Amino acid sequence: MSNIPDFTFDLVSGPTMTFVSGSISASAYLTSTGRFGFGIDKSTPSVDFSVNSVTSSYLPASGIDIFKTSQDGTGAGGVIIVEHFLAPTTALINTFATTVNGTGASVVIVPGLVGRPGIIQQSTGTTGSGRASTLSQATCILFGSGSYIYESEINLPILSTPSQRYTFYAGFGGISASGDMINGAYFQYTDASSNFWQIKTSTASVRTTTTTNSLVTAGTWYKLKIIVTDISTADFYINDIYVGSITTNMSSATGRETGIIVKIEKSNGSSPSTSLIDYIKVVYK
Repeated sequence: MSNIPDFTFDLVSGPTMTFVSGSISASAYLTSTGRFGFGIDKSTPSVDFSVNSVTSSYLPASGIDIFKTSQDGTGAGGVIIVEHFLAPTTALINTFATTVNGTGASVVIVPGLVGRPGIIQQSTGTTGSGRASTLSQATCILFGSGSYIYESEINLPILSTPSQRYTFYAGFGGISASGDMINGAYFQYTDASSNFWQIKTSTASVRTTTTTNSLVTAGTWYKLKIIVTDISTADFYINDIYVGSITTNMSSATGRETGIIVKIEKSNGSSPSTSLIDYIKVVYK
């Protein structure tokens, strides 16, 4: 049988990356078992492979998260937690503790929705100062190296009003008790301040607050994202749209640690106020 012509190939190639490329020069033959083979017939075969480096310009498809993960426990980067609230009870939720205060206040798992598996509902109950929160260890994060990314999707079924007023917090924070965050970077909503989403940072209870141009609408799902880079900047996004940055009142000093929190807290009225959480994701890289 005659030799096959030399040929070259790329296993994966494109405008920005090539994983493996190579060339094969060989003859084709049939073995005694009838199998097709290369390289030991009448000519001397040659096989040459080279592995090219992957370029840093590769970008994943939209909507796909690719993160460098640590395999040695050194905290070199990666996904810290993704909680989709699929457990049968809140007592089994991974990483987070649920805290309530006031008559009828609760955090419960509710039926999932189309495209939203796993949802919890936080309710303030009927006490005028009732509250409910979902909180990690309150001092598990200290900013100052790399980037911390918080992301969650939430829904406020009924808005805050003067007669039924509440404050909602989501992001990096560590206070499940009454009041604002002492340290952190987070979203806030209350009609007492604005009908729009507000973005905040705090260190030792000294806070910076900026009102965004994103109106809070009842019964609407919002993807809230915060990217804290070192201690220089906190960038805020709503539904993947940039809504502002804060560069003040951020700290990496000992005693300025923070956590991951979603909290709703009543300040007036006896009707329960609620918030829904689809998931919480935090990344360090």
